[in-house]
Order: sequence, then C-alpha cells, then structure tokens
Amino acid sequence: MNGTTMPPPAAAPGAVPAMTSGARQHPPPPQSPSPSFVNSFRVAAVADRLASHVLQPQPVSQHEAVEFFHLCISLARGIDYAVANNEVPNTIRDLPSLMKQVCQRKSDPSLRAAIAVLMLSVKNACKTGWFSSEERKEIFVLANEIASDFSCPGDNIPGSSNLMSSVSTIMARFYPQMKMGQILATLDVKPGYDAFMIDFHILKTTKYSPQEKIRLFVAQTDNIETSACIISPQQANFLINGKGVNDRTNVSMDAGPQLPTNVTSMLKFGTNLLQLVGQFNGHYIVVVAFMSLESSLEIPVLQDYLQSGITIQDSDSDLIEGPSRISLSCPISYTRIRTPVKGHSCKHLQCFDFSNFVEINSRRPSWRCPHCNQHVCYTDIRVDQNMVKVLREVGENVTDVIISADGSWRAVFESDDNGDTHNNTSSRNKERSEQQESTDCMNCDPVVLDLTTNDEDMDAATADEIEDTKTPPV
Repeated sequence: MNGTTMPPPAAAPGAVPAMTSGARQHPPPPQSPSPSFVNSFRVAAVADRLASHVLQPQPVSQHEAVEFFHLCISLARGIDYAVANNEVPNTIRDLPSLMKQVCQRKSDPSLRAAIAVLMLSVKNACKTGWFSSEERKEIFVLANEIASDFSCPGDNIPGSSNLMSSVSTIMARFYPQMKMGQILATLDVKPGYDAFMIDFHILKTTKYSPQEKIRLFVAQTDNIETSACIISPQQANFLINGKGVNDRTNVSMDAGPQLPTNVTSMLKFGTNLLQLVGQFNGHYIVVVAFMSLESSLEIPVLQDYLQSGITIQDSDSDLIEGPSRISLSCPISYTRIRTPVKGHSCKHLQCFDFSNFVEINSRRPSWRCPHCNQHVCYTDIRVDQNMVKVLREVGENVTDVIISADGSWRAVFESDDNGDTHNNTSSRNKERSEQQESTDCMNCDPVVLDLTTNDEDMDAATADEIEDTKTPPV
C-alpha cells in the first residue's frame, strides 16, 4: 500500500466528537531534557572543543587564546555542577589525558589562571571517585604544580593537622556556645609575608542541620591563653571565591577579637576557593567548617573561687584593705546578680553575673573582667560561694553589702545607708574574751579610714585628737 494514505476511522454511532467546532488539537509538548543531561552534554562538547585547541601548535593567536581561556572556565563549571550533584558524566574517561595536554600551556601567562581553576575542579572530582587511582595521583601532582605558581597549597584533609587540638581548646575557651561540625578545609599558616590557597567542594547531598552555618575560623596558636589569639592578622586579607571576607581585609578590618565569620552566602555547591594574602605576625590556623550556635547555654558546674586569691595587702602602698562596699548588681547589665562569678585570678570582691558575661561575649568575644579588665576566658570563670550565701540571705531590696577582710558582711539598705545594717557573724570564730571586749563597740558606727587624706592632714587630725585627750592643768 505504498503511496496511499489510510483514511481516518469513522466515528462510532453516538460517539462524542473529539473536537468541537473551531477548536484545534495541539500535539503534546516534547519533554525537556534534565539539567543533568544538559550538563553532561556540555562537558562533552567543551572537552572536544578544548582537545582541538591543544592539538594545535604553539604559539596561538589572540582569538584562540581567549577561546581557550573561556573553554577552561566553562569545563570547570560543568565539572563543579556534576560534583555538587554527585554525578559522573559519561565522557570523563578522556579527561585525564586532556588535562595533561592542557597543563602544557601553563607557560602562557594569559592562560595560567584559567588552567589553575580547571585543575582545581578536576582535583575535587578525583576526591569523589572520578578516574582510577593512578590517574588521580597524576592529576593531584599536576594541580599542585599549577597551584604553587600562585601560592602555598593548603591542607584540605580535615583533622590531618596536629593543630586541631588547639582548635578544640580555643573553641572551649572563647566560643562555648558554638559547636564545630564537619570540617571542609584547614590551613596551617607560618609567620611572614606569603600567599596561601586552598580549595574545597560542597556537595548538594551534604547533610547538615538547619542551625548550622559554614564559618571561617581564624586563630593564632602561639599563645591561646587570652582572647588576643582570635584577632584576625591585621596586615592579611582573606578572600573566598575572589571576594573579601567581611572584617578580614585591609578595606574593612576589625582590630578586636572576632567570632568565626559566617561565609555561607559566599559559597556555592561545587568547588570553592579560599585565599590568604599578606603579612602574618605568628603561626595561625584557619578552618572552614560547619558550625552551630546554641541559643542558650545552661549554667555548668563551676569551680569555686578561692578566697586566697584576694590580696589583703597592696604590694605598692603597703596599706591594709578595710571593709569594702560591694554591689549586688551586675556591672554588665546593672540588674541583680543571679550567679555570682569572677575570674580565677581576680583579686577583687566584686562579682558579675555568669549569664550576662557569657551573653555579652557571645556577641563580642573580648573575654575580660568587667571590673578589673583582666583576661577571663570561659574556662577561667569561678563561682563565689560567699556571695552566693549573701544573695540567698539578703532581701531583694538590698543592693549593696559591706564585706570585711575577715569575711563578715553587713547589708546596706537603700532607706538608710548608715544604719539598719544586718551583721553576719557566721564566718567569725572569735574567742569569748574578744567578744566581751568588743561589746561596747558593737553599736557604734563603723570607722571609715579616708585613704585620700594626705599625710599633713592626718598628722594634724591626730594632733587635735591628742590635744583633746590631754588632762587639763590643775
């Protein structure tokens, strides 16, 4: 029946017509290819075009060099997309040999940067299982050679550095509300002027909690006792994917201690690049990792503050410290102290509130005592049990107490600071004879020694007292 056309079948009696008058039946739309198929096709097409370039003799024309540059970038993006989606294109078997030929063009300054970007993408593809073990080794060598032309290569094997123990210590001391999760990259930076580069990739299948953000952790490891170790190097620049990290570049540098910087918005699925350029005044460790932030921190079991830390005698003036008036309000929030704490090396009696201290340092991690300005990290916090007892025994209307050197205390009421004091003698262990001798002085107002008076005024006052006590002549 060649050359004939079959007539359409007649409609069955009583059947509803397939089309109404004036309507036109459209063929079903063709199914669009999936993004994975499109990307695989692009990788194959770009690789073929790039292969035709490397077969040409050098030198090449300016137009060919520009096309070669863009082909390297396009192929790198296609590989990044496949790696991020945990896919392996069907045409990867020819990539290792192609990369060897591409790297032969690295002597051309106009192509070196594009070749480095391409090799970073191929190297990250190796880490996800692309190519054979022998091919992966060859690609790693080529990628490191290209990267060494720009900077010192970093270590992106999480936990390989022995400095990770220092990271744990720093996190415990200065970031108690943060928890470090999966590590994406680490850098061990030596003193001096240098440039460092490290690449890492992020898969779309990477599992993490909604509370986790990718942060940049920077710390100096020469001395991790104080918060000075988390100050960003002032003459160095940190860049991610070619963009400066906020507060960590010479354009916008924070001179104080910093929290790990949230760089999630600067990253993309696939290959990412971290660069450090500048002068480093010490040994630093740099980590890119998932971190979570606890909204509230439960009060842990704190060590007790040792009273022996209080200096009764001033080494400079040789003056004996008398009764001290101590506020029951936190010097940070000016509200009543709930958990009285201070640093283990603090010499003063004044306390501050634990929760307020942790809260203010979770925003600005200076970690200094609000009273004496000494360095007090999280692990240095101690609870003052004597002040715990005072807060438990006094009323809410009491805002100040007077504490003596022997540990006794008296509450000062707002209605009358000079009177209505509550004596606490539970901490005293006096002999009965001493108590009898002091009976007459129990009801007297406390004697306050004015240490601001100069020697001449004190001598004059003493002379007046002696003159008043002289026996009048008979």
